[in-house]
Amino acid sequence: MKSPFFCFFSSPKYFFFVLFMLYMSLFIHCELDTKYNVNFLNPTQELPFGQTVDMYQKDGSRYTCVLPYIPTVEESEDIDSEENEEDKEKQTKKQIEDLLDQIKSNCIYRLEGWWSYEYCFGEHISQYHQEDEVKTAENFLGKMDEKYNLEKQNGKPVLGSFKVATKDVTYYAEYFSGGDICDLTNEPRTSEIRYFCLDQKKTFISDVTEPKSCSYIIYVNLSTLCSTNMFNDESDTSIRTATCKLIQDPIPVVHHTPKPVTQTQDLNNNND
Repeated sequence: MKSPFFCFFSSPKYFFFVLFMLYMSLFIHCELDTKYNVNFLNPTQELPFGQTVDMYQKDGSRYTCVLPYIPTVEESEDIDSEENEEDKEKQTKKQIEDLLDQIKSNCIYRLEGWWSYEYCFGEHISQYHQEDEVKTAENFLGKMDEKYNLEKQNGKPVLGSFKVATKDVTYYAEYFSGGDICDLTNEPRTSEIRYFCLDQKKTFISDVTEPKSCSYIIYVNLSTLCSTNMFNDESDTSIRTATCKLIQDPIPVVHHTPKPVTQTQDLNNNND
């Protein structure tokens, strides 16, 4: 979602200041103990998904910046207050759903041996084999069905965890149903999407597993989750990072050389 907010800055120090003011104007809420950082990408790197703003320098260069997630005053008070676990889980779920709504319909891909995978947020997950840019085989592994997703989520903790080496990684799960019929089970394929954040610079499919025939688990590193305390246990959660990329180079400055005055022009001027 792009915000209609445009800023001009003439040097890096003004950029940091303007970006900070941007947070204030967009979110109205600023945590006094929070530091703000800007990560600049090189031309070959892709911007992560999230809420974006365009920012300009005086020389005409344009940057697109992805803002970190910042809780509202009400959300922060709810998280910090001594409320019961059920209310905390509801608040956590709402925050994550808000993040996912911002990137709905965006798609990410992964090549996994014979198969490639396509995941479109909030829509579907599929696997396909491609040769010479032509899909020669494809299976839909599930699509978003709100009723099925809620039924699977009910009765389970909002956040789960899995092991990476010796580290417990927190994740949030969504459940997809209604995929293509499986030859082995004669049932529609289903998928579980596990969102986590170990890399705050990019969003990608980190792994795909099939613990049961035609039942899949897709692990998605969602960079914007690192901005929330729930998914950022070991890092400094008082630092929120915006990611920016140069989209348009500076406009070249054309220097015009004054046309020399001829002797005839001088004479004419003198006669006047």
